[in-house]
Amino acid sequence: MILTDLQRDALAEMANISASGIASQLSLLLRDTITIRVPTARMVTLRWLREQIEPNSGGSDTGCVYQALSGSFDGRIYLLLHDERSRSLLHALVGDVTTGTEYADLQAYEHEAMTEIGNIIISSFAAMMIELLNSELELSLPAYLEGSTRQLLFMSGAEPIDEDQPSVIVIDTELHATERQVSGSLLLILRLLPVTALLQRLDAMMAELS
Repeated sequence: MILTDLQRDALAEMANISASGIASQLSLLLRDTITIRVPTARMVTLRWLREQIEPNSGGSDTGCVYQALSGSFDGRIYLLLHDERSRSLLHALVGDVTTGTEYADLQAYEHEAMTEIGNIIISSFAAMMIELLNSELELSLPAYLEGSTRQLLFMSGAEPIDEDQPSVIVIDTELHATERQVSGSLLLILRLLPVTALLQRLDAMMAELS
């Protein structure tokens, strides 16, 4: 299974439209000018995704915010911070923490901030899916996890699927905080069961527009 050019363009445009709203909301939340590079979209295997992410993690766990989807599609949307630049971006956006803060408290603070940022990004994209695809979708509350890519995508409650089947849609973009002069790449991952339901909706949407 591969994305057609029209399906890929439709997903990228959906992400691009939602990106302006995401940047605006993050700018207000973080009191900084936030820009987001025009996203790209493609369908990949979980094995390919894991092999792309894990060598860039520097041996440390990947941070992940995810929310479950239910309704017209069932699955999950993940936001991954998968490399050092992305983690540095989060630390810069979180800001300074009072000296002497216990490590456990600092971790909890960072995880809470990551969850809030992830919720904004995931919810904005899901809202665009609902509007453009005329879908009925509900999102669970966001949750934060850390672990290997395999653990996050296979073991966080989602139904297991063949690692070598193209079944994950990856939307890749870059977020830049102007005043802090930091950037980080973001991966928004749609894992739907089955993914064909989304592709059928995309085809129907494009047929209506043609």
